[in-house]
Amino acid sequence: MSSWADEQHGPMTVDDLERLPDDGYRYELVDGRLDVSPAPLSGHPLIEAVLGRRLIAGHAEDVRAPYGWR
Repeated sequence: MSSWADEQHGPMTVDDLERLPDDGYRYELVDGRLDVSPAPLSGHPLIEAVLGRRLIAGHAEDVRAPYGWR
């Protein structure tokens, strides 16, 4: 089995990106380079929903970054 990197030389294109499998990974094309990230953990959508509700409700002061985060 060959991979895109084995068959292709040069920057990756949007057409190449669209041919990748829908396998749960997050694929991003950045300046012709493929970045692959694992799917978010199961708690991620819950945290996203809670933060979104607080921001929409005008309680942004309740949303704090972890200590030392910049």
